[in-house]
Amino acid sequence: MAEARFWDTSALVKVFDAKESDHRRARGLWSGPRSRRVRHVSSILVAIEAVRRFYRSVPDEVGALLDALDAVDLVFLDDKILPVAFELAKHSKASGADTAIVASAVALKRYSGKQVELVTADQDQATLASREGIEVVQLSL
Repeated sequence: MAEARFWDTSALVKVFDAKESDHRRARGLWSGPRSRRVRHVSSILVAIEAVRRFYRSVPDEVGALLDALDAVDLVFLDDKILPVAFELAKHSKASGADTAIVASAVALKRYSGKQVELVTADQDQATLASREGIEVVQLSL
C-alpha cells in the first residue's frame, strides 16, 4: 500500500464535484477508511489549477477546496524537482505542468524512499508516472 497519495488536478476536482465521473471513487480515496493511513500530497501547481477550475465550474465549493488543501502537503518546484522535470520532459507527451506534477511525485519517491501513488484521470500523466515506477490510480475522464 502506498504511503503517499499524490493528487493531480484531474482527480482532485472529482473529490468535490459530484457531477464529475468517478466522484464516489475519488471521494473514497480522499476520505475513506484507508485514506487515513496515507499522506495526501500534491503540487502547488495542482492547488492553483484546482482553485482556478473551481471558481469557474463549482464556485460554491471553493471554500471546501481551500479547507482541504490545508490538509494536503503541497510540494513546491525546487532544486530537487526541477532536474527530475527536465529529465522527464525529454520523453513526456504530457504538458509542461503535467510533467512537473509527475516529476514532483517521482522526486518524492526518490528522496523519501516512500511508496507513492499518483491519482489522476490524465492518460499522459499516468503513462509517464508508470514508466517512472509510480503506482497509478487511474480515474475516468
